[in-house]
Amino acid sequence: MDKKSLESIVTYYRNAKREMPASNVKQAMMPEGAIIFENPNGTAPGCAIDDGTKKIIMLPGPPRELCPLVDGAVSEYLKKNT
Repeated sequence: MDKKSLESIVTYYRNAKREMPASNVKQAMMPEGAIIFENPNGTAPGCAIDDGTKKIIMLPGPPRELCPLVDGAVSEYLKKNT
């Protein structure tokens, strides 16, 4: 459980004045050691896993969340790490 991601999800719902569904808690579950990409446009964060030979990037699906993450945090990560 990534506590910072969970805090961001809770804050997102609080700011929207909506009750957070319990199912959204799982969006904060990230692989141990992952680099987290905060999502200012939705609830699900993205992340990158690097084992030294391969990089795996996981991102939210909705285009309004995915595209800004790719254009920002993911592009910066790839520039620094490839």
